Amino acid sequence: MELCSQLAYSRSLWPGKGYFYYVNSNGDKQALPTDKTYLRSGKSGFSEAYLSNYSIKNTSLHYLATSNIQYIEECYVPPFINEINCQFSLRIKANSVCPDVCNDQNIKNTLLQLSNLYAEYGGYKELAYRYAKNLLMGNWLWKNQDCRGYSITFHLSDGELLTIKDAHKLDWNASWKGKESEALSQLTDFIAGALADKSKYGYMDVTACLAVGGGDEVIPSQEFIQDKKVSVLIVNFLK
Repeated sequence: MELCSQLAYSRSLWPGKGYFYYVNSNGDKQALPTDKTYLRSGKSGFSEAYLSNYSIKNTSLHYLATSNIQYIEECYVPPFINEINCQFSLRIKANSVCPDVCNDQNIKNTLLQLSNLYAEYGGYKELAYRYAKNLLMGNWLWKNQDCRGYSITFHLSDGELLTIKDAHKLDWNASWKGKESEALSQLTDFIAGALADKSKYGYMDVTACLAVGGGDEVIPSQEFIQDKKVSVLIVNFLK
C-alpha cells in the first residue's frame, strides 16, 4: 500500500480542564485560590560552568552562586478545611475508526478495515480496560494522590453513577473484587463502546474527593509564569 499525501485523524479522548474546590460551612463551593511567588532556585546545570568539551568556562564564582529566579504559582488548602474536590469532564468519540482526511479512497478503506479488525479482536476493549483502570485508580490526580485518602465518582452519559471508595488503595496488579471489579467492567464497556462505535458518544464527569488538612499543598499545573498575569488553577490529565 502506497502512502497518501493527506492523512489526518481527530483525537478520541477530549478531557476538560480540571479544577479544585472545597465546600465551605454554608454549603457553597469555593475554588481553591492560587498564589504567585518567586523561587530562589540554585543553578545546577552542567552548562553553567563547563563547555561541551568538558573544559571549565571562564566565569566568576559570583555568577555561579547567583540564584535562578523563577516566578511560579502555588496552591494550598485553606485553614480548617479537611476535604477538597477535583473535577473534570471527559468526552469519548470513535474518531480512530476512520480518518477525517484521506485523499486516497483505497487507503481510507484499508484503514477502515484495520480498525474493524482491531475492534473484532478486542483491541478497543483492551484500550478501554487500561483507560478505565487509570481513571478508577485516580492516576490523573498526579502528585495529589499522596494525600490522606480519596474516593472517586463517575457520572456517565448513559445515566449510570459509579463510586469507588478508598480508591487510593487500589493496585494495578492486584485482583480487583466486589464493587471495584464491577465498576471496572462497567466503565470498560462504556469506554470501549464509545471508542469503537461512531453511533455512540461517551461523556462523563469525574470527581475525586480528597481527604486533606489545612495548609496542605495542592499541585496545580505549575506552569512557568513569564509575567504577573492572573492564571487559572488547572491540572494535566492522562499523561
